[in-house]
Amino acid sequence: MSAVLEGRTALVLGADGRLGNAIARSVGRAGGRLILAARNVPRLEELRGELESAGVEAFVMPTDVTDDGAVQSLVERASGLGMDIAVNNAGATHMPALLGDLPSGMPTGCSGSHCGG
Repeated sequence: MSAVLEGRTALVLGADGRLGNAIARSVGRAGGRLILAARNVPRLEELRGELESAGVEAFVMPTDVTDDGAVQSLVERASGLGMDIAVNNAGATHMPALLGDLPSGMPTGCSGSHCGG
């Protein structure tokens, strides 16, 4: 295990999918602590178990990223755990709740491969 991310905490949105799973495992191998967020709790729990078996600290935070209030709550909880890194791998999300105020003209939501205001 590399220690590149030792002492860092990464929030991975969409951690229940293949890419999010791979990102989480990479962060864990690099010594990071994880906050796993998505809607599919059984997949998140399975991933957490595998990570913890490998000595990686991981937290599960069920979240529907299409719900601004749920995303805001997630950011608050993740910040309380010392989140240093946020990886948005979710298929759909509302950016303002995650990032705060955005510059004029910046896309405010994404769904699949489409982003728009």
